[in-house]
Amino acid sequence: MKSSISIRKAIQNERGMALIIVLLVLTVLSVLGMALLGLSLNNMKANQTEQKYEAAYYIAEAGAVDAYTKIQKIAEDLHSDHFYREEPNQALFYSDLEQQIVSRSSDPNRYPSPVFEDAYGETPSAEITVQGSIGNYTITSTGRIGNQKRKVIQAFSVNWSSGEGGSGTPESPKYSKETALIIKSTLDINGSVTIKGDVWTDDPGALSNSKYINGSIYSLSETNQSIPKFPVFPQKPSLEETGDYKVNKNKELILSKNVSFFNLFQVSDSILTINTGESDKEILINNLNLGKDGQIHIKGTGKLTIYVSGEFTMDNKSTINDNTKQPEKLKIYWKGAGTLSLQNNHQEIYGLLYVENGTIDLNGGLIKGTIVANKFIARGNATVEHGTELPFTNGNRTPLPPPNGIVSPSSIREAE
Repeated sequence: MKSSISIRKAIQNERGMALIIVLLVLTVLSVLGMALLGLSLNNMKANQTEQKYEAAYYIAEAGAVDAYTKIQKIAEDLHSDHFYREEPNQALFYSDLEQQIVSRSSDPNRYPSPVFEDAYGETPSAEITVQGSIGNYTITSTGRIGNQKRKVIQAFSVNWSSGEGGSGTPESPKYSKETALIIKSTLDINGSVTIKGDVWTDDPGALSNSKYINGSIYSLSETNQSIPKFPVFPQKPSLEETGDYKVNKNKELILSKNVSFFNLFQVSDSILTINTGESDKEILINNLNLGKDGQIHIKGTGKLTIYVSGEFTMDNKSTINDNTKQPEKLKIYWKGAGTLSLQNNHQEIYGLLYVENGTIDLNGGLIKGTIVANKFIARGNATVEHGTELPFTNGNRTPLPPPNGIVSPSSIREAE
């Protein structure tokens, strides 16, 4: 009997110890979990603080550029008035200029902040002032987002001159988002074709096509503008051992990295959706063939670049990037020297199309973006419409207006 009671007590003691051990383990895990959570939150806060700190600089820079643009126009407009360009009126020129550009407490809204999109739950802003006299001035711009701020300064001079001296030689035009065509040699347009955007070419007969072009026509040689350099194709690992990717029904290709195929065939009446995920992706293909009613859709926030080194064909009613209709999502570089034909009104491409040595032949169809090619032929109801930022122009960063004979800026730098 005593032995039985002793055994029960021992079991109860062991159970009590086990409970205590479990509680101790849970306590330790809870403490560790809270510590790790605290570290994660601190890291997130630190990363966001760093991002805001970087953003504050670009906000300040954008404010300085915005103010400089306004000042440049005021100075040039004032200088164009011959009254100010007579010798006795130099002092009056600077006096009137400073009345319009120098910051004063009586006019605190002379340089309002540019409008920025909200970021990190905050509304960015730039506080801008201009000080100086008799031709030498300084823009001070403070960018703010949340509790982060950074200050930049830009010095500039305004050069008065008498007589007929103007504001310098105008800058030559350059490629921009308004560019629809860049054609090396031949521009051949007939029918009811519409070109919406600027055309750059060295075809001597280009002006005869002006009735089809809703934009400016520029000579490449006269503007000293070169054909954009064709990119060097990347070398990518093959996604599949066969080297071919064939689509005979609706299919989604999810890209976790850049890939390459020997052939990409799209059989008629099928949709290939290329999912770029959250980052830009590249596909290297030897031959790209779209069958009748074949469509390539783009999905994801990342942009897609397609490099084609061999054959490139599109059959009736085939489209590329028709689902987003956003030209900035797609760039196609074709190394071929043949002809890419779009032969009816249901064929569409939305993006940049660069053909290194070949010909684009449109008999109907739509390309919204920019075409770069050796030769361009268009007939029927073909339409080309500008609409994409070009990779061979300035990037998204706000450009500084070029200097001229009246206003001479220095570079923007961060204030100490």
